[in-house]
Amino acid sequence: MAKPWACRVSLGTEDLATANRKAAKLEHEWLERFERQRKQRIPTTIHKVTPAILQLIKGSCSHGLLDFDQQISWGDDHLRHVCIALNVLDEKRESAAQRKFASSSN
Repeated sequence: MAKPWACRVSLGTEDLATANRKAAKLEHEWLERFERQRKQRIPTTIHKVTPAILQLIKGSCSHGLLDFDQQISWGDDHLRHVCIALNVLDEKRESAAQRKFASSSN
């Protein structure tokens, strides 16, 4: 007898063994699909951290932190300090870029 694993209704069958096979096939397809998508989204190497990449990282971190904050219900104070830290990092990067530009102009 097959172990109850798959939801037979969503897979369109009353037979548990068939549902389990269909679910296993779908899971395999999804895992392959997600792995392909992860490889497409993540560059293998980053040669230079450009302002655009930094903004992308900052935005992703901010979004992730806000989502995480909502899930665990941190107080506003904790999240505010993390966002301030991200802004400080961005300001330091801009300041370093300006100094580098100024020194190369001289």
